[in-house]
Amino acid sequence: MKVFISYAFDDENSEYEWFAHRVAYYLYKQTDLDPYCYSEERSKPNWRDLVGPQIMKECERFVLIVGKRLGGSQEDEARAFVRYNSGSISSKAICFKLPGAGPLPDGLFPILPISIPAIDDHQAQECARKIVEVFSGPGRWIANDGVPIGYPFDYEKDIVEDFLKGRGSLLTPRRVEQGCPRDWPEVKSVDRQRYDNPFMDGTKEETTLGIIRPPGAAVRVDTRSPTFLPDAKPLTFPEAGPRKELCYPSRGATLRIGIVVSGGIAPGINAVIAGIVERHRLYAIEQGKKSGIQPQRWSEYRLDVVMYREGFTGLLRGKSRTYSKTRDKDELRDLNVQTLADRGGSMISTSRCDDLLGLTDRKARDELLNAVVARILGDYIDILYVIGGDGSLRAAHAIWTRASAVRGTTLSVVGIPKTTDNDVLWVWQSFGFLSAIEKAKELTLQLYTEVTSNPRLCVIQLFGSDSGFVVSHVALASGVCMAALIPEVEFSMDGLSRYIREKQLTAQDWSMTDIGPHGLIVMAETAIPQDVEDYIDNPKYPDLGLEEKEKEAIRKFVGSSLLKTSDIQDWRKFCETLLQGIEGSGQQDPATRVWECLPVEIRGLIQHAEQVIQQEVSLQALIVKALNDVLKRADFFQDKYFSKILESEPGMKSLLSLTLRLCDSHNPLTPQEFQRFDEEISEKPLSSDARGLGCDFALMYFSKPHSA
Repeated sequence: MKVFISYAFDDENSEYEWFAHRVAYYLYKQTDLDPYCYSEERSKPNWRDLVGPQIMKECERFVLIVGKRLGGSQEDEARAFVRYNSGSISSKAICFKLPGAGPLPDGLFPILPISIPAIDDHQAQECARKIVEVFSGPGRWIANDGVPIGYPFDYEKDIVEDFLKGRGSLLTPRRVEQGCPRDWPEVKSVDRQRYDNPFMDGTKEETTLGIIRPPGAAVRVDTRSPTFLPDAKPLTFPEAGPRKELCYPSRGATLRIGIVVSGGIAPGINAVIAGIVERHRLYAIEQGKKSGIQPQRWSEYRLDVVMYREGFTGLLRGKSRTYSKTRDKDELRDLNVQTLADRGGSMISTSRCDDLLGLTDRKARDELLNAVVARILGDYIDILYVIGGDGSLRAAHAIWTRASAVRGTTLSVVGIPKTTDNDVLWVWQSFGFLSAIEKAKELTLQLYTEVTSNPRLCVIQLFGSDSGFVVSHVALASGVCMAALIPEVEFSMDGLSRYIREKQLTAQDWSMTDIGPHGLIVMAETAIPQDVEDYIDNPKYPDLGLEEKEKEAIRKFVGSSLLKTSDIQDWRKFCETLLQGIEGSGQQDPATRVWECLPVEIRGLIQHAEQVIQQEVSLQALIVKALNDVLKRADFFQDKYFSKILESEPGMKSLLSLTLRLCDSHNPLTPQEFQRFDEEISEKPLSSDARGLGCDFALMYFSKPHSA
């Protein structure tokens, strides 16, 4: 159900907006709630019309967040919701009063407000919990997993730019709603009093473990980061490397570390596992000498390494093997991981656990996440190393977030990026990337030899689920590519074809050589042209051979609203015809006939557009987009919009569905196609007026001067 969140725009108290969007973030995590905060519409000149009655009618629930004063738009929104929901709204609305909020106007809202003691992340989560309890019922709350909504950090410089503008704080409310922290994160210092054992001094092992980093060692994420300004928060990350003081073990007499490999294999996995095991082993050897404990107690201290097999799936099933290091026993040495470090594959098997990573069934994922955390804590793991790609690292963060909520838990989770795509944010180079480039370069040069020997155009598809790092490096390293296609740079099939033709004709005079026209293109696996829909389901290109699931995957990836071929592809012509106005039209004019049957929501948009467009022509594109969004709704031809027509004409729904199928094309309707359409609807149990309306609908869409 859609939840409308009403909050005040107060430039002097920006935390109000942050709080509302943080509440929305926690609501997004639930199974059946879809919050709406209209952050993007705020900057538009006609935002009141965009979030007005049209939006309010779609929202089934209402949340009123009151700051120091109630905004004028908030009052309009509250009254509109009460008006559209006659009768009791006790289970449809909820009201929160932030600190310092004044009283509500008399008779505005029949729901008693809940006072919020502070404006912080904890209270935002508590508000969301209360909303779920009221709207969905008790026991439906899904706890926070700390994972952002979607991929808000898909480009580092964008997020850095946002924090720079806010001098270390995030100013974009939309990113807060997606799960980004409001302030640039800082590493918290460890409280010595929390641990049973003293800290050890690691300086003497500098030659073995590497250069000891000072406590404040940090790396700036961007050269523009204003670390020199006293009132600005530095955008830095702690520098990786050994530290002078280490707490070993953190509690009791045994340090237990767990290692899990998730996802596919990549070159270097065994080297990473060997590095983890050997470093902990070196620390274990010196622990008794440096911790200040009594020598006779050294035998009590031990290191356990738990290797989980088959990824998170194996972790849940208890598929693991434990190796130990004590004073009298060293199974880690017997394991001898160093001999396996340079081998391919993984010394512990891996698997994918999509149910843990995806959000298709959020309740099931929540239960699975709790089961994973319970297993890890049940194994008394102190440090969990997760070796995986971006999805596995999101799961690792979710595990840490959920485990941190358990009282007394000190679990550390270390994510190690493993992906040949090199698409993990903030990581300069993931392991497996260089190997992928080397092999891809070798393959590219071999295929180029084939291309020049037997002249042809060759297209090579390389790794890159949402990035073009591999393709870009291979194109530069090989020096034989005619074009490199990556998802970060938009391109079209039309433009690419034109470029290839021009290059083939102008690059050299093929008649003067012994080699005919040829070329080689490398592309990332998700480099999809912007005009892809001009080729899908187009009879001019019957040899594409795409299955329906492949078409839907392509459309979903490029952000198309066409998730199914039965959806409307483009109502632009239809909308533009309506926007031309209908006054003075004759009774038989298609625009007039269609206008009379349109839902009131669309008529309201168009009537408003007729007034506004005369003043500001640039708004026409915005109105067309708004109409398209409504017309593309899956339930557009349902009782909600066309109740009167559907009641009077039992066969109207099938007619409108047929019209949808007719509009599933980018090509203008030919007279022959229109005649077939007219013949098909004539067989429906409809009145002549209804049949005429169906034809008019098609004529309006295609803007063709055919007659029924």
